[in-house]
Amino acid sequence: MTVRALDVTMFDAYVGEPAVVGFVRRRDPASTALRTLLEALAAVHGPRVGFATVDIDDCPGLAARFAIERVPTAILFQDYRSAGRVADPIARAELEHRIATGLA
Repeated sequence: MTVRALDVTMFDAYVGEPAVVGFVRRRDPASTALRTLLEALAAVHGPRVGFATVDIDDCPGLAARFAIERVPTAILFQDYRSAGRVADPIARAELEHRIATGLA
């Protein structure tokens, strides 16, 4: 399973199913680390959970909509609603726990 790059036209349809979306920035080392983590988690949890990123510079409206204050931030979605969030620094164990408990 791959990590999808979402834009505003795809976002709402994507988060109708269980998903983890990373709000990131280009050329940001912490955002690169989150992308790598999401790829690893997608290999383990996909296709049960979708994994995607949103570049906040390309989609500032989505960043505002979800009150993204720190980059990167990962938000877990289920049924179009936020089921939890983890902000930088993002540890794999914490995100795994949130996936297991928030997207069961």
